Parts: sequence; C-alpha cells; structure tokens
Amino acid sequence: MSSRHILYITSDGLRWFRLKSGRAELFASFDTGEAGQQVFAARLAEVRETATFAVLVDVADEAFHVDVVPAVSGSDRRAMLNRKLAQHFYGNTYTAATSLGREKTGRRDERILFAAVTRQAVLEPWIDALTRTEARVSGVHSVPLLLDRMLERKRSGFGRCLLINLTPAGLRQSFLDQGRLRFSRLTAHHDGGAGLLKGSGSDEIRKTHAYLTGQRLLARGEPVDVVVMAGEREFEILAGQQLGTDELRLVLAPCSTIAARLKLPAPSESGDSLPLLLSALDREADCLHLGSQSILRFHRIHFARRAVFGAAAVVLVAGLLFSGKLWLDSIDIRGHADLLRQRAADQDVRYRELIGSLPPLPAPLEQLRTLIDDIDRLESLSIPAIRILQPLSRALENEPELTLVRVRWQIDQSSASATTTAADWAADTRVIATADLRLPDYLEGDQRGMIELSERFSTTLTRYAGDTVRIVRLPIDLQSSQTLRGREGREALSDRPAALEIQYVLKGPGKN
Repeated sequence: MSSRHILYITSDGLRWFRLKSGRAELFASFDTGEAGQQVFAARLAEVRETATFAVLVDVADEAFHVDVVPAVSGSDRRAMLNRKLAQHFYGNTYTAATSLGREKTGRRDERILFAAVTRQAVLEPWIDALTRTEARVSGVHSVPLLLDRMLERKRSGFGRCLLINLTPAGLRQSFLDQGRLRFSRLTAHHDGGAGLLKGSGSDEIRKTHAYLTGQRLLARGEPVDVVVMAGEREFEILAGQQLGTDELRLVLAPCSTIAARLKLPAPSESGDSLPLLLSALDREADCLHLGSQSILRFHRIHFARRAVFGAAAVVLVAGLLFSGKLWLDSIDIRGHADLLRQRAADQDVRYRELIGSLPPLPAPLEQLRTLIDDIDRLESLSIPAIRILQPLSRALENEPELTLVRVRWQIDQSSASATTTAADWAADTRVIATADLRLPDYLEGDQRGMIELSERFSTTLTRYAGDTVRIVRLPIDLQSSQTLRGREGREALSDRPAALEIQYVLKGPGKN
C-alpha cells in the first residue's frame, strides 16, 4: 500500500513528514551537510518502494516577476513562457509560471507571475538523493505558490492584503492582489518565525510595506490589511508593537478558521502555520510544480504501471464474469438437453405402448411397408386426362367430321420392370391410349372415302402424339377377295357400324 510523505526543505535542513488521515506527523529530521544527506538517502532507500513524496520548499532565496504577455495558447504559449523564464532566471532549474488573469482593456493581454528559487544549492543535494533512489516524487512546490493556490479569492475571501504567516523557516510576508500572489518574502530565523516576531516583527512588516510602495504595487497612503495567519498570542505581540496605523490595519485570521473554510483538519493552537500548509499540500493536487519534469518520471511510471495493472484487472474480471456466464449457460443447456432426452424417452415408451395395444396385422410389417410403397408409387403415376385428350383434341379440330365415341388408356410397365427407384420407374413407363371414332353418315357405303379419312386423321394425330400412332381397326374389313367400292356399294354395307379405332402411345409422367 502506497503511503504519502512530504519533505519540507529549509536552509537549515530537511524535515520528513508522514501523512495519516490528512494530518502530518514528523517522521525524521536531517541537517544540512554531507552526513545528514547520507542518512537521508539511506532512509529513503528503505521506503521508496511504497512511498510517494511531495517536496515543499521554504527558503528566503526566491524571486518574483510579473510580466504582461500576448494571450496565446498551445505550444506557442509554452515556448513563450520558457523563453521568458530563461530571460528572468537564466540557467535556473527550479522555475515556474502561473497566470494572474487577463487585462480588461486594450488587447486583453495576459498577466503572468514568474517565480524561481534563486539558490539551487539549497535543493540540489536533496533532489539528487531522490533521483538516485528512483523515488516517486509527485512535485516540487514552494510555500508562496501553495499560499496562492490556497487563498484564492473565491475560496478564502482575501482581497488586496499583506499576509503574515509563521513557519519553522522564519517570518513570511506575501502580498496578495485580488486574491492572487504578487510578491513574497521570507525573513529567515533559526528559532522560527515566532522568535523573530517577538524581536523585530513590526520592523520587517514596515520594510516590506515600504518595498511594495517603492515598487508601485501599493500607492502611497493606500491602506492595506495585514492579515496575521497565526494565533491570538502572536496577534497580540504585533498589536503591542504599535504596528496598527491608518496604512497598516491588523486583521486576525487564525489557522483554524482558514482550515475550516478550506475543509482541512484543524491544526494545533500554536502560531506555526506549517501543519496547515502540509495538510493543504496533500489536498492541492494542482499546485504549481517548480523545476524540470525529469524528477517526476518515476511517479508517472508508477501511475502508468498502476493504469496497466488496473486495465489488466478489469479485463481479468470481465473475462471471469464472461466465463461464469458461459458456465451458467452450459449448465442450463445441459439441463435442457437432459429434459429433452427424458421427454424423448417418455414419447418412445408411449409409442411402444400404443403399438402394443393395436390388434395384430394380417401380414408382416415389412410386407405392408412394401405394399404401401407400391401404392405411393402408383399414385405418383396418376396421369391427368388432359395429357391423354389434348393430342386427340387438336387432331379432331383439324378433322371435325369425325365423332369421338370413347377413349381408354392403360399403363405399359414392361419397359420399367428393371428399374429400382420410383422416379426411374415413372420415367420409363408408357401410356397406351385407344380412341374409338365414328365416321360421318354421308360416307356410309363409300369405302374409299372412309379409308382416306381414317388415314388423314392418323397422319394429323401423328403430328401431336408422335410416331407411335397406328390404326387398330378400320371402319371396313379389307379381304383379298373384295374390292374397294364407291357409293354404289352402300346398300350392301348399311348394316355394319362405321367405327374407327386408332391407338397412340405417350411417354410416362416422368418425361414430356
């Protein structure tokens, strides 16, 4: 489990605080010097795997510049700010820039506060130790920039004022204009800000006021509130030094009140504001970072690793959930399959019981199946009457003198006896049709006319029924002893029916 730590750096050394439930507890202290730095590096190596560090710098070697720049964005803004930082603090690593807002007139340019720690030697030994041990550093911050983040007008209510706060490093004075930082100054003292406040606290405040007036940050004679972020005892000390005048109006702002307004844990009743600053730094993730981005790389790698592990955990959980769903679905499917098998078995038992309850058949079941198949095959060979009558009808349309008496047909199965399937059997079957026709009455006795009409009709039927047409019986009997007669023989043949029987063969229903 990762723990949160804050390293508080002053010109006298480093104090290591460990955060628990939003409160800072002193873990260790290290003096400035090679011995203290070695001990710090050794302690750092023991906890670097499970600790995340934030660095808070509180030194007197600071510089602040306010500049007005064109309002641009993106890569152009970053390049412009880097160039301005290089101009104001050439060769300095621990620099930062923050926006103070836009101008309300003209081109509406942007006002930028450029800040830096001017004496890098105070920080470099501690930062180098963090880098060598690959510690996870979330940021390097300074007390003035932290105060600017804490005491914005929308949250604290402070407007144009001179903020006084006490830390172990000394007495800090920060000028806020409309709730934003414009200048900050630390008067270092080895006994802390409380000891300095008792001695020359009012003198230091007057010096700062004179500097702000000389820099035209304050107009001459302009009243300004001196907000004392300390306890009542410290406030009484300043009041006893006759600091309050028309230009400098003392205002008490206890650390407990500010903590309640910012929803931070209540600090102790002492005038030291460091506990409040440490708790605020734990909450203010967007506090401005001083220095290059290289010191943050191990912290970012840690977050990237956590993101990868988190994504892998999400994928694993999703896979487990999906596998569980498939497992439950398989159980449901197996249960449904067992139910279907049970139903099939019950239906099979019921079928056998029904078959057993039927009376005995007169023939074996296999023979009945063969007979049923034959019946189905015969039904498939049923020929529609239009198939038989259509060729005959077309021929009669050409010979309207003939009268159809009857048509009969039968199926010739001799050619399909060797087939195996019903389809082949139906395809090889022939239909033999025989038509009985009656000749017109005016040809009675005219044998030659009867024969000519019969042959002409046979030829006509051949065109529609194929080459299988033949005359089975003529309306007269031709014997070798008889001769063909015309109408003179009518009286001799009047007692015989004038009938013509003609036969034609069609292919089975399986073919055209």
